Amino acid sequence: MPADSPNTSPGPVDQRKRSGNGDLEEREPKRSRKTESSGESQPSDQAAIESMRSKLLKHSQKNNALFYIESPASSNSKCRFDGCQSNIREEGFRVAVVKENCRSPLYYHVDCFEKIADFSKTEYVNRLQPMDRGEWHSRLQRMAHDPSTQLRFGAMGLMDGNTCLDSGASILIYHWIRSMRSLIARRNGDPEEHIDPHLLDILYKSGSSSFKPTKPDGMDDSRYDRLIHNFAPIESDGVDDKKEWNLFEQYVPCKFEDFEDLNRTDSLSSMLAAWSLDKVLVLYSPDRLTDEGKELREAIGEKGTRAIKRLTSGAL
Repeated sequence: MPADSPNTSPGPVDQRKRSGNGDLEEREPKRSRKTESSGESQPSDQAAIESMRSKLLKHSQKNNALFYIESPASSNSKCRFDGCQSNIREEGFRVAVVKENCRSPLYYHVDCFEKIADFSKTEYVNRLQPMDRGEWHSRLQRMAHDPSTQLRFGAMGLMDGNTCLDSGASILIYHWIRSMRSLIARRNGDPEEHIDPHLLDILYKSGSSSFKPTKPDGMDDSRYDRLIHNFAPIESDGVDDKKEWNLFEQYVPCKFEDFEDLNRTDSLSSMLAAWSLDKVLVLYSPDRLTDEGKELREAIGEKGTRAIKRLTSGAL
C-alpha cells in the first residue's frame, strides 16, 4: 500500500470524498480512541461455533492447512463465517485458510475467525502465519518448482505481492504469536521456545535512544540493519525523550501475563483494527478526514505519525 495513497475508508474519513461503511467501537489501548468493527456477523450459539471449530480443525489437519493473515487485494472476498453478512474490505485484514491442493482459500474477517479458531491451543496458533515479504518469496519459490500451484497462489494474489502486510502489522502479529505460544507453554508446563536474547532485544528495544544493539550470531548485515532501523518498534526524539513511542504499548491490548488472556477472543482483531485505523488517519491528507478523524489524528502525535509512516513504508 503506497504511503501517500492508502486504499482505505474508515469512519473518520470524510464521506463526501470517499464512502465507508464501518461503525466504530471502543477499545482500551494506551491512547484512548475508537476502532472499526470488520465483520457484521449475527450472533451464533455456542453449539454452532463448536461445530465450526471442529470442522475447521479437522479440515486443517487433514489438508495441512495454514492460516495466513494478509491484506486483501480487493473488497470482493466473502467471509465464510456462518451468519456474517459482509464482504471483507480491502482496507482491513483477513485470514486466508489455505489447504494443500486447494485452488481457492477460505477467507474470514479476523474477528470472525477468532470465534472459531481456538487460539488457546497450539494446534491453532502454530498454523497462523503473517503474509510478510519473506513468506511471499517462499511461496513464489515453491510455485517455481511446482507449476500446479500457480492457479492457487494466483487466486490468493501472491503473484504480485498485493496481499503482503505492512511491516507494522507483521511485527504486531509475530509478537502476538510469540506471546500466545509462551503463555500456552507455561499453562501446560512445557518448555518455552528459546530465542536468542540479542535478537529479542532487537525486536523489542530497537529505536530507543538508550538501546545499544548486539548483532546475533549468523544474522546478515542487511537484515540486522533493517531490524534496528526500518522495523524498529520504538520511535524516539533522542536521549532526553522520556516518553518514547512504543508500537506494542500502543496497540497490543493485553500483557499476556495471565492465563485468562488465552481465553480472550478479540485480542488479535482489536490489535489489528487499531493499527489499521491509525494507518489511515496518518496516511490520508487532513482534508479527507472528518472532524472526528482530525482529532484522532492529532492525538497520535508527531512521534507516532513518524513511526506509523516508517512502519507502513514497506513489508517485513
